[in-house]
Amino acid sequence: MLVAAGYALLIAAALTSREPDVPGVILTTFTLPVIWYLTQHGLTVNRERIRNEALQTLATTDPLTGILNRRAGQAALDTAAAVHAHHPQHLWAALIDIDHFKRVNDDLGHQTGDTVLVAVAGVLQSALPPGGAAIRWGGEEFLLLLPDQTPEQAHTRLHDMLGRVRTLRLPGVPPVTISAGLATLREAPSTLALIDLADRRLYEAKAAGRDRLTGPPTATHNGGLPDTPATTPDDARP
Repeated sequence: MLVAAGYALLIAAALTSREPDVPGVILTTFTLPVIWYLTQHGLTVNRERIRNEALQTLATTDPLTGILNRRAGQAALDTAAAVHAHHPQHLWAALIDIDHFKRVNDDLGHQTGDTVLVAVAGVLQSALPPGGAAIRWGGEEFLLLLPDQTPEQAHTRLHDMLGRVRTLRLPGVPPVTISAGLATLREAPSTLALIDLADRRLYEAKAAGRDRLTGPPTATHNGGLPDTPATTPDDARP
């Protein structure tokens, strides 16, 4: 509306001047609607772009933690596997589970549980290598994609994540720990087998006492020792 009023004032000024510029008025008459149309079209395109970006974010992002949801994570895993098809030893996947998370929900409430999920997701996301991805795989379980990592780098990065989570201090929440199962694409014939292997190693970490990483042995890591003494083993999950 304001733009149309401005155009009208310009035309009126041209017509009422002592020496009206008739060609200029005609040119203005044809030019201004074109400018107006292009302006409105640009605004429409921009609004549509923003809308599409918002829909894309909703479709690929977990609304609570802000990291990738499972559907988008599966697509990211498939893409990473294709990229590393000729060098499968450089793509690693880790399944992460928050220890005793059910107790947090049962004893402290789901809102506190959500706080823990968001905090852990933030730690995992911040510790990823370039090109990596953190995915909320389901409930209190996360999938990490670690591309272009040597075995030592992958193990060291996961141990660092375990240590960072241990240092979390959330008001009214007891110390938080995570367990992890690590596997490389070289060990699995498919992404499904890769996830299954990481899940079995996660179960082993839970059964061995939680707060630890289980993965293939390397020159500097035996694949199952925690950074610090873990809790006494009891039931394997959650």
